[in-house]
Formats: sequence, structure tokens, C-alpha cells
Amino acid sequence: VSDIVRNHPGVVIDWMVEAPFAAIPSLHPGVRRVLPMAWRKWRKSLWTRPTQAAIAAFRAELRRDDYDLVLDLQGLLLKSVLWGLQARGPLVGYDRDSVREPLAALCYRRGAAVSRQLHAVDRNRRLASAHLGHVLSQAPPDFGILPPQGGWQASVNPEQIAVLIPCASRPEKLWPEEDWAAVGQRLRTDGLTP
Repeated sequence: VSDIVRNHPGVVIDWMVEAPFAAIPSLHPGVRRVLPMAWRKWRKSLWTRPTQAAIAAFRAELRRDDYDLVLDLQGLLLKSVLWGLQARGPLVGYDRDSVREPLAALCYRRGAAVSRQLHAVDRNRRLASAHLGHVLSQAPPDFGILPPQGGWQASVNPEQIAVLIPCASRPEKLWPEEDWAAVGQRLRTDGLTP
């Protein structure tokens, strides 16, 4: 988002995301609107009335605006392409050799080649650069996340903060609590505030 905003002043960005992660993009000042969806929850009861109503409401919200471009950073047929196609705008993403699920590439108006060997953040930055036509900065990524005002930041030097996000979307991605505690203790030893 920071790359896009810096290279395209006045751009309007809406971000579709799984509901449990909606708080993260909402912290970036370059994101106008966050569209939280609950696909993981919905797919468990897809044909029930409440789920159908929730999907219809989300779809209406997704289709509220016309978009010049819908950029799929995931490359997953059911998780991102299905929803990206429902937005009102041309869907673009990775090319067949770069995408995580090759069938997804068939749904894009345009695909871009991005090495699969790169870190996910670098892949996303390069994909946005390829489709939006800006030169990618060689500077480290700027996540642009601003914490809510008040509270802890008044008493802590921002250069000495380490942010830990101990959440995971699947049980196999969870890390034991004692390992998080060890990381926090190590950060404190190194002069950082977790």
C-alpha cells in the first residue's frame, strides 16, 4: 500500500481480507475501506440461510464501487479469485508460472511474472509494480501501519519497538506460548520493547 500511495498520489485503495485479519489493513492510512469477509467460516455451512445472507451482503458491499483495477495478491482460486471476479473491475494477478494455483491465472485479465522464490512481501510489491506501472523502490518495505493514538507509544522510543503478532490462521501454524515468551525476553535483552 505504501508503494502504491507513494507512486500514485490520490489513489483510492480498498482492501478485501479474511475477517480475523481486518484490523491490520485498517491501520494503514492509505487504505480507505476494509472489506472483511468470512470465507473460512462460510464454507463450513455454505448452503444455510444465514451464510447465504452473509455472502449476499458481502457481495453487495464488494460491488458497491467500480474499480479501475482489482489486484489479486493471493493467487488462490476459491480464496481470492472467486471474490476478485465479483468486484466491479478488471481482475489481474500472477501469470501461470508465478501463481500459487495455476488455474487462477486463467481468470485474470492480465498476469505478471514474479519469481516464486521471493518472500511473499517482495512478491506482492513486485506484482503491484508490474500491474500499476511504477518503478519498485529498492528500499525495504514500508508497512505504513500506524498504531492507535494514546497508550504505550508515549512512553516508548519508536526506534526500539518490536511488534509480535502471535496469531495464526491454522492450528499447524501456531507456535508454543513459551517460544513467544522466549522471543520477548530476548528482545528485551537486546534493548527492544515487545
